[in-house]
Amino acid sequence: MVFSLLCLRADYLFLRGDAAFVLVLSVRLGVIGFSAWTMAVILRTKEPRQLDRWSFAWGGTCALAHHLIVFFLPAVYTGYVVVDLLMIVAWYSVQPCLSVRGVAPAVLYTLGSLYLFFSVKAAMGFVASLSTVTAYAGANTIGWIVSANWHRYRKSSFLARQTLEQLYRASEERRRAAESAEQAWVRIIDTSENLLFVIDRTFRILRVNLAFARRLGISKEEVVGRRCYELLCRHREPLPSCPLHAIILDHQPRTVETILPPWNFDCRMMAAPLLDASGQHEATVFIIQDISEHKRSERELRAAREQYQSLVQNSHGIIYTISPHGVVTYVSPGYTKLLGHEPDHIVGKHFREIVHPDDVALCEDFYREVWEHGEIRRGLEYRIPHRDGSIRWHLSNFIPLTNEEGEIESFVGNAMDITEQKQHQAELQAAREAAEAASRAKSDFLALISHEIRTPLNAIVGFSALARRTADGVQLREYVDILDQSSRLLMDLVNDVLDMSKVEAGQLQLESIPFNLPEAVDLLQWQFAPVAARKQLDFQVIREETLPPWIQGDPIRFRQIASNLLSNAMKFTESGCVLLRVTAQDQAPGVEGRCLVRLEVRDTGIGIEARQIASLFQPFQQLDPGISRKYGGTGLGLAIVHRLVELMQGRVEVASTPGTGSSFTVELPFVLSSPPQYERMAAPPIVPLTILVIEDNVFNRRLLHDTLSSWGHKVCEAASALQAMELLDTGRYDCIVLDVRMPEIDGVELAVRLRQLERLCRLAPTPIIAYTADTEGETRKRCLAAGMQAVLFKPLDPQLLALAIGEHCGPLASTAQPPASAPASTYGLRERIVADMGHDTQRMAAYFQLLWDDIGNELNRLDQAVLLEDRKLFQEAAHSLKGLCGYLQDRGPEEAAVALHDGAWTLPLQEMHGLVKQLRALCVRPVLPA
Repeated sequence: MVFSLLCLRADYLFLRGDAAFVLVLSVRLGVIGFSAWTMAVILRTKEPRQLDRWSFAWGGTCALAHHLIVFFLPAVYTGYVVVDLLMIVAWYSVQPCLSVRGVAPAVLYTLGSLYLFFSVKAAMGFVASLSTVTAYAGANTIGWIVSANWHRYRKSSFLARQTLEQLYRASEERRRAAESAEQAWVRIIDTSENLLFVIDRTFRILRVNLAFARRLGISKEEVVGRRCYELLCRHREPLPSCPLHAIILDHQPRTVETILPPWNFDCRMMAAPLLDASGQHEATVFIIQDISEHKRSERELRAAREQYQSLVQNSHGIIYTISPHGVVTYVSPGYTKLLGHEPDHIVGKHFREIVHPDDVALCEDFYREVWEHGEIRRGLEYRIPHRDGSIRWHLSNFIPLTNEEGEIESFVGNAMDITEQKQHQAELQAAREAAEAASRAKSDFLALISHEIRTPLNAIVGFSALARRTADGVQLREYVDILDQSSRLLMDLVNDVLDMSKVEAGQLQLESIPFNLPEAVDLLQWQFAPVAARKQLDFQVIREETLPPWIQGDPIRFRQIASNLLSNAMKFTESGCVLLRVTAQDQAPGVEGRCLVRLEVRDTGIGIEARQIASLFQPFQQLDPGISRKYGGTGLGLAIVHRLVELMQGRVEVASTPGTGSSFTVELPFVLSSPPQYERMAAPPIVPLTILVIEDNVFNRRLLHDTLSSWGHKVCEAASALQAMELLDTGRYDCIVLDVRMPEIDGVELAVRLRQLERLCRLAPTPIIAYTADTEGETRKRCLAAGMQAVLFKPLDPQLLALAIGEHCGPLASTAQPPASAPASTYGLRERIVADMGHDTQRMAAYFQLLWDDIGNELNRLDQAVLLEDRKLFQEAAHSLKGLCGYLQDRGPEEAAVALHDGAWTLPLQEMHGLVKQLRALCVRPVLPA
């Protein structure tokens, strides 16, 4: 368009006054209009291809119009059309050679155009002026540059338009981001529980969050735009007393704790000024935090701290803190009250410098345990010196204090003075020890007196029985009967005193072994039937047929309970009858394996007053002095019954009517049991064996010889291990029965040597059955490790021996295994020995005569060992006595022999002499009936 406008000026100068000017003017104006329309279309076009098409159309139109006006019209006008066409063809043939679009092609193009144009005009007689040539040359040059570089202008215009669009889009994005940020900021402040609002310099509220509006009970839109003093203070003008007033006018950041008028709650108000671009104050931002709960906690904490300080100041004990290194960092004023020092005397010192030197290790261990486990520890008792030099006892508790990471920062403790309690404890302990010593002395004295009494008493009982059988005259027999009855009563009295002393000393222990309940009841009937016959009393024993045959318990103490009740019943019954009823029932419904045995003893004696029943079971007490003088006795029988029933976890009841009689009922719990192995065993093996018995004790050797011989075995005897080795060198045996403890070489060493010999000679091992008085499990392990097959315990039970021989040497009718890990019961042992002897009285007398001879010999060896201070001899004799006394079936000698055996390895021999005397006093040989 610019080119066309410039050329229009040249055309006017060149063609003015000519009719062709009108045509040229029309073409020029058409080009200008078309160019304007094309430019508008190009600016609206966004598609690159359409943009290129319109740009090409615009450029082509401009070039065609230019050539038409410059070349073709003048040629037609002058008649040189052919020449003009040749010039156009020649020019456009040369133009592709011009590779550079710029000023040089434009100049060449202009010069060519001028030459052609003005040559034609000169031929027509036209003379061009300088202004005409200049205008034409300038317009032509600009037109060439524009037409030659029109694509560059097109591209530049497109880039400009694209840049404008990018700027617009960036502006829109910034606007949307600002709106999004505004919305996000609104959401953020609305989620806050704190109150947030903005107030300008005129006290107008510009912005609030949702919490602020909710606190006022209206919407945010109703709050914005209102004056703060109208909304909060309910006033028409600003109030200087309002907390917001001074902050808004001050224009400075502040944080204050106050109470706002409309809500009246404790709050923390944070204010910050907002400045405009010029740095002038524009508004103030307020954030209000509700700290009512925090203030309440502070008040409670302050009250608790004051209360704690009051307690610490007025406490009678000591409150202290210790660092992890053991240094005291604080101590309460109670330290001065208890120890006389000021608190500064202890603060900064290690606890090792404060406590008694003898208790430092104890305190360090206590401190270390708290440090390692991080738990509260209580009950540390230690000593600490007082200012006056005395020693005080303290009881302390220790609490670790940890930080958020669980690490111990310090320890808090409290201490109380327990010096007086310690003194009381020491006094009580001394009194207790004195009482226990007195009780032991009394028990020892009673035991000693009882033992000393039993020594001559056994002789009295034995010889009275012997004299009773040999007395000829009637009067002499009567005297001897009186002597026999009196001696037996005296023996019962001594036994009661001895048992009571054991009960009070806590030395009475119960056995738990299987025993036959019906046989125990029959034995009671056999025992008291003669007593009832002498007093002409009707003695009845009612035993239920449904009684369990075997129960687990202490048969001796069971018989003692029943015997004491029956003795009392017969003693206090002059005429009438005495009844013993024994029943059993399940201890509890649905509980298997347990039963409750009920003993009921009734008599028609003197009876008991109801007020006297409460003291009936007290030791050394009788109901009436007159009764004591008439009937005698010590009052220990029922006391022993009561203690035994308590030990067996049973109960005893009494029902009595004075002048009519009494009824004593005892209920005892027991565990149901099965017969021992020997009760279920068949006869001894039928196949005879050759058995070697190795025993240094004459009685045991004789007993084993006769027992094994009665079973059909061939028995060889050896009195020592050396003699046994000689016999083993000359012959073979089916079985060896030996004592573990023998002089020179014991049974374990003998078994080891025998097994070595058998391995060297490649012989089959001979079964070895050992027996020992040592019930410890270690002895049994040593025997089995040496190659023995079975270990039995003294006193040796014939039935268990038969079972062991049958198990390891030959067949038995029963294959059940004996309890080899527990000693055999002594209850009924003598009866089984007698049964094995075929109830041969003479043979039985010979055996027990031999037994008492061996006991006497071993007692003499003990005296000799004490005199010579030969501990080995003493140990051998004590071990032998332990086994021999087991055959007596008497607790006194058996327990004394066990105590003597246990002390033979540790106690001085001179101290053991007293035990030897006690055992000798107990082991009084009875006179056997003819």
